[in-house]
Amino acid sequence: MKQQIDFLYSYNQWSNERMWLSIVELTDEQWCAEQHYSLGSVHDHIVHIMYATTRWTYTLRGFGKMPALEPQIFPKIVAAHNRWQELWEEINGYVFALAAQDLQQECQWGLPRRNISGRTPLWQLLHHLANHAMDHRTQVLMILHTQFGIQTPEQDIIFYMNEVA
Repeated sequence: MKQQIDFLYSYNQWSNERMWLSIVELTDEQWCAEQHYSLGSVHDHIVHIMYATTRWTYTLRGFGKMPALEPQIFPKIVAAHNRWQELWEEINGYVFALAAQDLQQECQWGLPRRNISGRTPLWQLLHHLANHAMDHRTQVLMILHTQFGIQTPEQDIIFYMNEVA
């Protein structure tokens, strides 16, 4: 299980880096341009991924309720990219430092706005966290390609396996 989680987070990092190679082609105006798809602008998608990821890692690490992440603090791509890199470096440091037995621990979690909660093994929540980021990363790539004509990278895991093998 530990090997699988580490693999998933290595893939996630690779895919994030590829997404940002396309995002940085945007102007700051395009970055914030409203989209009528999913969460809105590329900015809004990225802030959502960062907020949700931070919120989940607060929960998983037992830090309690996290402070709100205000979207307007990232009006420029470079500020968001810098924070993104810091955030994922911290998360990967946490994930890669986990021992196999840590992954079996049950974590209490809740989504009050959706009126759901539960106790779930850490490994399953880590899968959720990576999958959530992948879902929104795909949405960002779709916006970049269809709305701004930016060439977007392959992010299928088979391409990751081929590149790192």
